[in-house]
Amino acid sequence: MDVRKLQNVKVPDASPDAGRSLTLAMDLFNASPKDMCEFMDITRQHLHTMKGQKTINDARLEQIAEYFHLTVQEFLSLPQRPLSVSFSSTMREMTKMLREQFPIHGRFVLEVESHVDQIKDKLIMLENS
Repeated sequence: MDVRKLQNVKVPDASPDAGRSLTLAMDLFNASPKDMCEFMDITRQHLHTMKGQKTINDARLEQIAEYFHLTVQEFLSLPQRPLSVSFSSTMREMTKMLREQFPIHGRFVLEVESHVDQIKDKLIMLENS
């Protein structure tokens, strides 16, 4: 993820816009159209069309969110909360890796997760202000 791109994100109104979320996620996570199309088994034209749609069907939303390692709710809120969503996604992947590599230190990983949740809450407060 290129965190430098987060400073250029313009926060839109609060209504979900799946196409905007898709465009933003692809940009933030450096996802190529080719890789997205292969993952979802769709054409580039279909991907281009989805980027312009305000709504995308639930099954496809789940597939897209999975590609970016986000929940559907995180994916849809990405334009409104790019910092907290990006942070949560990255830290979730990191704590998963820590759990796998250091299973004996589970209580330390839980402590890290607790701090991550606190930071995420602060980021959400900043994004809402």
